[in-house]
Amino acid sequence: TRNRGKNGYFLRRHSDGKWMLIQWDSDLTFGSSGAAFFGNLSGVRNFFDKPYVRQRVNYYLGKMINDFAATGPRLQTWFDLEEEASSSYSSNEGTYTGWHNSRVSRARSEIGSALNASFNVTTGNGSSTSTSSETISLSGSSGWESFDIRVEGHPEAQVKFNNQTSWSLSGIRLRQGSNRLKVQAVDATGKVVGTENFTVNKTGNAAPVILIDADPSSFNLDVSETMKIDASSTYDPEGTEINFQWDISPQTGNYLSGADSANPEASFGAPGLYNFTLRASDDNGKTSTLTREAAVYAASGWSSFSEPLLEPHWTTENIEPYGSGSDSSWYSLSEKPGTLILSMPQDTEKKLTMSNPSHPVIWRDLPDSTNWSLHTDLSLNTLQQGDFIAGLIVEVKEGTFTRRYVIAIEDGDYLRVKRSSGGSYTQQKSQSWNEGSATVRIRRDGRSLIFERRGEPGEWFELYTRNLPINSTAIKGGIFAASDSSSTNARFDFDYVLLVDPDLTNEYLDSLRITEIMYNPPGGTGIEYIELTNTGSTSMNLSGVRFDEGSPFNTLILPDYDLGPGQRVIVTNDRSNFEAEYGNGPTVIAEWAGGSLSNGGEEIVLRDPDGNIVLRFEYDNAGGWPGRSDGGGSSLIVIDTEGDYSDEDNWTASPEFGGSPGTSGSTSDYSVSITEVLSHTDLPSLDTIEIRNDSDQSVDISGWYLSDSDTNWKKYEIPADSVIPSQGYITFDESDFNPNGLWNPNAGEPADWEFAISSSGDQVYLIESENGKPLYFAAERDFGAARNGVSFGQYLNSEGKEYFTAQSAVSIGSENSAPLVGPLVITEIMYQTIPGEMSWIEIQNISSSRVDLFDATNTDQVWKVNGIAFDFPPNQSIPQSGVALIVSGDPVLFRAQNSVPPEVPIYGPFEGSIQADGENLRLQMPEKDEPEP
Repeated sequence: TRNRGKNGYFLRRHSDGKWMLIQWDSDLTFGSSGAAFFGNLSGVRNFFDKPYVRQRVNYYLGKMINDFAATGPRLQTWFDLEEEASSSYSSNEGTYTGWHNSRVSRARSEIGSALNASFNVTTGNGSSTSTSSETISLSGSSGWESFDIRVEGHPEAQVKFNNQTSWSLSGIRLRQGSNRLKVQAVDATGKVVGTENFTVNKTGNAAPVILIDADPSSFNLDVSETMKIDASSTYDPEGTEINFQWDISPQTGNYLSGADSANPEASFGAPGLYNFTLRASDDNGKTSTLTREAAVYAASGWSSFSEPLLEPHWTTENIEPYGSGSDSSWYSLSEKPGTLILSMPQDTEKKLTMSNPSHPVIWRDLPDSTNWSLHTDLSLNTLQQGDFIAGLIVEVKEGTFTRRYVIAIEDGDYLRVKRSSGGSYTQQKSQSWNEGSATVRIRRDGRSLIFERRGEPGEWFELYTRNLPINSTAIKGGIFAASDSSSTNARFDFDYVLLVDPDLTNEYLDSLRITEIMYNPPGGTGIEYIELTNTGSTSMNLSGVRFDEGSPFNTLILPDYDLGPGQRVIVTNDRSNFEAEYGNGPTVIAEWAGGSLSNGGEEIVLRDPDGNIVLRFEYDNAGGWPGRSDGGGSSLIVIDTEGDYSDEDNWTASPEFGGSPGTSGSTSDYSVSITEVLSHTDLPSLDTIEIRNDSDQSVDISGWYLSDSDTNWKKYEIPADSVIPSQGYITFDESDFNPNGLWNPNAGEPADWEFAISSSGDQVYLIESENGKPLYFAAERDFGAARNGVSFGQYLNSEGKEYFTAQSAVSIGSENSAPLVGPLVITEIMYQTIPGEMSWIEIQNISSSRVDLFDATNTDQVWKVNGIAFDFPPNQSIPQSGVALIVSGDPVLFRAQNSVPPEVPIYGPFEGSIQADGENLRLQMPEKDEPEP
């Protein structure tokens, strides 16, 4: 019976949670065989009368009746062991067996109707039903021997015992058509003790079923870790293939790889709460959506309670460490490793109040005015029901008043939110709760204070939201316990406490920046380096700042070094050669031991001493990234240290040859530019490069170099006495830099320094030098294919934006002419993001005559659109002022769908695609009597 408090003790091992019953006062156990199994001690009925618990009691009573009879070997063994323990003891077996047989009758009465109840499904007509829903719930009856109810092949089904003989199954997923379900009752060993076949006819196609696992499975992770998600168990009930599309929100500063796969991975640029949303689509057009949230914390925000002492940011109130000799509340970090046990021994009341509180609290500071989220995982260690409350607590300054809020398990029956204005707490929200544990959080979002509980990992449910007054500030938060009763003796397990602070800041996050990267050094020196700069106004110590393993080289932890305001320092792969090349001016603070900066681009991750990410970005050598930095003599220089480091437009090539390590960089004292290039000529004209002096003083460029190579700068050395007057020009043609070129009928063997300019597109560089050593990249130009006799020139539009474009007339040695436009122009572009819709381009003839889209002397040479890989068909023309369309799909279908007039030609489909985020499209024409470039 449970009518006395001294009949026995239950001990539970913390390692596996298993219980052992230790008898006490055995003579009192064998009293009245008809005594109640459950007495009326305080709290006993609240627990044992719960349907789930009562069903379990019936099961074990039934097992005892059927498997452990009075005449069975188990009881006989007990008699034998009692007699072996003492020679003076002799068992009166008849007394015990007689008592046992009588007790069986009382047990049968206790089980009641469940003793003879049969296993049945009662939903529908008992054997079938129909639905259009994605899932179905079943109800039924069972007897004491049913420890669990399950559906074969449906592990997702959730069972609930409503009372001693009634159960319900929910969440059973269905496919279209007939679903034959085998519903089974099993005992504690998994043995089937009852089976019912039930058919569900589902109308309509079923949506995909999303199943997600993650590493870490809790969806809580340090900002330095990578979130790995596994949705490979996701399936379509009808068996078709699944298409995956993941989104992460917010996106800024985060990296999501495998967004169209079942196994995406994400890394994070800062602490925060990040939602991962999966849209899973089947081949029948059905889509399911599921969102899970990851809580990403900084190292300083995570308390796993795995160390012998609390971290320094914790403070205690009305509680002492275990073993301190105090009789008051205590906490232990060693009794159960990885768990903080908070104990409230029975002695005095520890009421939950703000007025002279005596209840235990463990506090830490909270961000005062920015968003944050405070989490914990709480379990009831000893007392499951009684007079207690335990959970999370926060203190907030609302105007001139201080308030406290809690979200907690109360009395073992409720999950509650409470608020205090200075005295006792008032209830704001209550929810029935008999789980014995809860994962809860309080988070601030602007002026909202939100109280939530967790369901599945990454799934949160709101209990209550409080609107805060303007200018409210958070003060502190933590974990607590309290009780109105002096007789309460309870312990609570806190698995962890984490604080997510998205606006976490420190001197490193604010002011430590990478400002220069040399990843492909010139001249084969092999000297790579990264420049770090303190952009702030105070010094910082770099001890513990580190680069991640493989991002970009082996792990590099920086030494104890005070970096002053505005100071720049270097980490390199070769300290001795670096100092030999650049001298002792730049300060080298570290040398990495292995790995290198990839010439093809890679990720760089820089962390502060606590592991928070200072910078995470990828540089590249392709696309719009500065090409000169890829072995061409320059380093990469960041433009805006507070901008996007992964944006190619936020980087430039250093004007200095070899970079500018340890300095803010410098530029040439001379303002010169390449203003015109003539690259496609027939005699007597020659290819020509024009250089303009934009300054108010003459510039002597003698000894400088012209080159067409980004790896060999020392080609044509400009001769002595090459002086450009103020606002004047100087030109060099093929007779200077390509004297033995094809233009020369008497050409000899070309020297290594000679170069030609390609009519199909090229680049030209002007390098300032001193005594033969390159100093600065004074000017450079890139240009495309040119028509014969058409030059490229510098042009500034009305907004001051510079272009280097084809000109309407050659203007070598004088002011440039206007840009050349036409005869065809691109007048409209439509890019599509909707599946099945067509993208298209419209072109128009703006000339005064018909334009043939081919070379009349070679009709196989046709106009093209670069960027979508489209060639016009042979023998096509566009009349004066006429238009034409190029579409990504079927031209006939496009004309019908859009009512395009028959006189407008429609071409397609094109092989490429028009990128939604922008790209370069070029309408190109063949050159008469010229081979294709």
